[in-house]
Amino acid sequence: MFEKEFIAHTSEINDKIQTVREHSINTAEKAERYAIDEFKELAYLTGIYHDIGKYRSDFQKLIKGISNKRVEHAIYGALAVKEDYNNKINDALNKIMEVCIAGHHGGLPDYGSKSDIEGSSLYARMHKPIDEECKIYLNELKDEIESIDFETITKYYNEYLKEDCLKGDQYTNRLLIGKYAFLGRYIYSCLTDADYNDTAEFCAGQENKELKADFRDCLDKINVKFASFTPKTKLQKARSVMQKQVFNQVNDDAEIYCLPMPTGSGKTLCSMKFALERAIIKKKRRIIYVIPYNSIIDQTASEFDNIFGKSNFILRHQSTFSYEDANNFTEDYRNDIKFSTENWNADIIITTQVQFFESIYGNKKSKLRRLHNIADSVLVFDEAHMIPEEFMQPCLESIAILTHYFHCEAILLTATMPGYADLFENYAIRGLKVKNLISNEDSEILDCITTFKKCRYKNAGKLTDDILLDECSKYPSTLIILNRKKDAQRLYNMAKGRYKAYHLSTYMTAYDRRRVIAKVRSELAELNDIKENEIDIVDTERIVVISTSLIEAGVDLDFYTVYREQGASAGLEDLLQSGGRCNREGTREDSVTYAFELIENADKPLQGEKPVLTKMILEKYGEGVDSAEAIKDYYDNLYSIHNKRLEAKNICSLFPQETKVLSIPFKSYADSFKLIDGNTVSIVIPDEQNAELQELIEKLRNGYPDVRKLQIYSCSVNRSEFDDLLKQNVVKDYGTGVFCLTNASYYSKESGIKFDAEDYFL
Repeated sequence: MFEKEFIAHTSEINDKIQTVREHSINTAEKAERYAIDEFKELAYLTGIYHDIGKYRSDFQKLIKGISNKRVEHAIYGALAVKEDYNNKINDALNKIMEVCIAGHHGGLPDYGSKSDIEGSSLYARMHKPIDEECKIYLNELKDEIESIDFETITKYYNEYLKEDCLKGDQYTNRLLIGKYAFLGRYIYSCLTDADYNDTAEFCAGQENKELKADFRDCLDKINVKFASFTPKTKLQKARSVMQKQVFNQVNDDAEIYCLPMPTGSGKTLCSMKFALERAIIKKKRRIIYVIPYNSIIDQTASEFDNIFGKSNFILRHQSTFSYEDANNFTEDYRNDIKFSTENWNADIIITTQVQFFESIYGNKKSKLRRLHNIADSVLVFDEAHMIPEEFMQPCLESIAILTHYFHCEAILLTATMPGYADLFENYAIRGLKVKNLISNEDSEILDCITTFKKCRYKNAGKLTDDILLDECSKYPSTLIILNRKKDAQRLYNMAKGRYKAYHLSTYMTAYDRRRVIAKVRSELAELNDIKENEIDIVDTERIVVISTSLIEAGVDLDFYTVYREQGASAGLEDLLQSGGRCNREGTREDSVTYAFELIENADKPLQGEKPVLTKMILEKYGEGVDSAEAIKDYYDNLYSIHNKRLEAKNICSLFPQETKVLSIPFKSYADSFKLIDGNTVSIVIPDEQNAELQELIEKLRNGYPDVRKLQIYSCSVNRSEFDDLLKQNVVKDYGTGVFCLTNASYYSKESGIKFDAEDYFL
C-alpha cells in the first residue's frame, strides 16, 4: 500500500503512516518554536536534517516489515550536514549540528579527534561517505533547506561566541569552551524534544500540553497571604521591614539577585513573590525553584500548593515523588504531568539541584530535553551555598550563561551568602549585573538582622562522649550533630535509657526518619509548653536528638541547645545551619549553639580548610560568627584557599587535552558530572507490618523492582560497609541490582542498619 512512500513512523492506533518529509518538517518547526530568537534558524536547520538516514532502503525495509535487521540512521543526517555546509558556515558550527543529529537517539557523543578511525566518537563515525540513497532529501526537502538564512545563523553564532571571549587568556578560553558546549546541548535539547513530541503526537495521539499557572493570580494570592500577617512582635516587625526592602526593588533590572535573609525571616515566600513580580514584568515563560534536598521540596511544595490552590499547577520533579500515586488526578491529566515532567513543560517547577544541573550537563535526551525549557525563566536557588565546592565553577557558569545569553534571571537565597558577585566575576562571566536585595549598609536592616540572632555561638573545645552526654542534663532539649554516622549511632546507644533519646541518620530509612522527626516535633511542642525557668526536670524527660548533618536543612525543629561537631568537612555554614535549629522560635534569651571536637575523632589536629577556618572565625568574632562580616571573611578565605578545588569539575580541568572547540567530550563529561557522591549503596529494609512494602519486595524477588517506591524504605551505606554486609550474606538483589536486607536482626527502626548480628548460633 505504501510502497512508494518514504516512511518515518507508523501508527498502531489508526494504521496511518507519517512520511520522512512530514516528520522532518514538523520536527524542524517545533525545534524552531522551542529555541530563543537568536538560535531559531539553527534549531530549524538541525531538525530538517535529523532523519535523512530514514530515506535509506535498509531503514525502509525495516519499517515496512520486509526486514528485521537493525539499522543506524542518525549518522547520515550528520554526514549530509558535513557535505552540504562544509564551505557555507564554519566547521565549529557544522559540528554542533553534526553532533546533535548523530546523537539524537543515543546521546551526545564525545567529538574525539580527526585521527579517530574506530569507536563511538563523532569523528570515528563520520569517516563513511554519505549514502547516495539518502540524497533523496535534496528533492524532498529542497524548499525547506533553501529557505534557511545562513547569514542570520552565522551572525548570531559569531556574536554569541565572541562576546566576553576576545582576550584569549585562560579565563576567556574556558568561557569559550563552556559557551560552545552549552549551545551544543541547547540545540540538542530543542531537537530531541521536538523529535520526541512529534513522534508521540503521531504514534500515540499524545499532545504535550503545558501545565498552566496564572502568575498574576498566584501573585494576588501570595499578596493576600502577606497581607494576613500583622507584625506585632519585634521579630515579626523586623521580618516585615526586610521583606519590604526586597519588594521595593522589584523594578530594578539585574541578571543575578542575591537574597541573604536570615533563617526564619520568610525568605521562601519572599523569593516566590519577587520571582512572580519579575516574571510578570519581564514576561518570563516559567519559574523554576531549585532546592538542594528532597526533604525541603516536600514542605516548600506543600506551602505553595496551599497558597496558590488547585487552579495553579506546580510541577514537582524529584526522585522520591511520583504523580502516579496521586489519587486526585484523572488518568489523562496524569499522562500530561508525566510528559511535562520529562521536559519541564510547565509554568512553575520545583526541582532539586541534582535534577537542574544534570539537565544542563547531561548528554542523554532523557535529561537534556528539559534544557530549552529552562531558557527565558526566573530561576530561584534556595540554600544556594549548598552547591558542592568542586562543582562551583560549572554551576555558576551555567547560571551566568542562562542569565546573560538565554534570557533568564536568577535569585540566589541563603542565610549564609558567599560573595557571589566576586565568584561570578572570577569563575563565570565578567561584568554580570549582580544585585543584593538586602543591604548590609542600611542601619535599619542591620537592626533587623540582629533581631534574628536567636542564639549565641561558642566554642566548647574538645569533648568526650561521656562529657557531651553529661552536658545534656543541663537543658530540657538538646540537639547533637555529628559528622560520622557510626559516631551518631554509638552516642545514641549510650544516651537511650538515660534521656528521651532519638537518632537520625541515613543508616535509617527515609520512612523511619520521617516517623522519628514527627515524634520529636510532637515531644518538643509538649516540652516547650513548660515555662522557661522550669528546666529542673528529670533526665528521662529531657529530649536528646543525636543526628548527622541531614537535620541542618529543611527540618524545622526547635531545641534549647545545639552542639555541632567540627572536623571532617564541616564549616561555618554548617555551624550556622545547625544554629537554625536552636531557639528557632526565638522564645528564649539564653540559647547557645556550641562548636566542639569529639575527642574520639580528635587525636589529631583539625584537618581540612573548613574546620580550621571555622575555628579561626570563632576565635576572631566570638559570638558574632553569624554576622555578615564574619561570613564574608570565612568565604573569602575559603575560596582563596580552594581556588583550584572550585574548578575541579570544570570541563577544561577534567579533560585538558580534549577541550578545544572541535574536540568537546560531551559524553565523558556528562558521565563525570555527578553532584551526589556515587560511593554509596542503598539497601531496602523489609518490614513485615507494612503491607505495601511487602508487596514491593515480592515484586523485587520476582525480578520487577519499583526502584522509586522502594527509595523511602531504603537506607544508605558506603561501599566498604556494603561489601561487609555482602560477605556476611545478609543482603541479596535477586538478580535485579536492587539490594534488600535478608536478616531482620541487622536493622533497628530507632538506630538504623547494623553491621553485626545481635545473636549468633553454632
